[in-house]
Amino acid sequence: MNFEILKYKTVDSTNDQAKRLAFKGYSEGTVIIAESQTSGKGRFGNSWDSPVFSGLYMSLILKPSTNIVSKITMTAAVALSKTLSADIKWVNDILINGKKICGILAEATENFIVLGIGVNVLNEAFPEDLKNKATSLYLEHCIRYEIDDIIGEILENFNKEYNFVTETGDITKIYAERCVTVNKDIQFTLNGKICSGFAVGIATDGGLIVETAGETITLRSGEARLLNQYNQERI
Repeated sequence: MNFEILKYKTVDSTNDQAKRLAFKGYSEGTVIIAESQTSGKGRFGNSWDSPVFSGLYMSLILKPSTNIVSKITMTAAVALSKTLSADIKWVNDILINGKKICGILAEATENFIVLGIGVNVLNEAFPEDLKNKATSLYLEHCIRYEIDDIIGEILENFNKEYNFVTETGDITKIYAERCVTVNKDIQFTLNGKICSGFAVGIATDGGLIVETAGETITLRSGEARLLNQYNQERI
């Protein structure tokens, strides 16, 4: 994939800007990067705090020739896990030492996919309600990374994984090996009830396979809270 990088001082959301450009016909590989966002987007309609010169805020336009929509999040998670030397927490949280350092948000239409990536790079502190849940590359390594260098590494690794999944159609094994949710006791919400179970693996569509109450089910959305290793709450 050839990347065309478009840089902005500020946008409402890199995902929203990418969608606007995709509807105008911009090609696969178009990358939108902003120094800050006024309405950064996370999962479940949450916002993504986007202070200027602190984080990496990026979205890619993708137009895969095969139906791999369900695998895009896994593909991005693997690429980011490798780039940041981090763990994956199902579905799409990237963790270092149990704290969230990166988020992924994929939004699909009939004609394209927009993949949003946010990485905490130079953040020196977080609000009280996030300081035990979030971290940054600077806080973890005491290094003032160049954001452009991190962008280059992410794009290089994503391109490798994207080519792999478009050729083979399966990245499940690699994702599962890097996912700290697998082989763990978890808590999750199902039909409005809080349940517990044991995560045994990842389905080919990215679902989490769980043994619970004498049966095996596959979760395809929601959150899985780790009960033992990190004691993670939703972030």
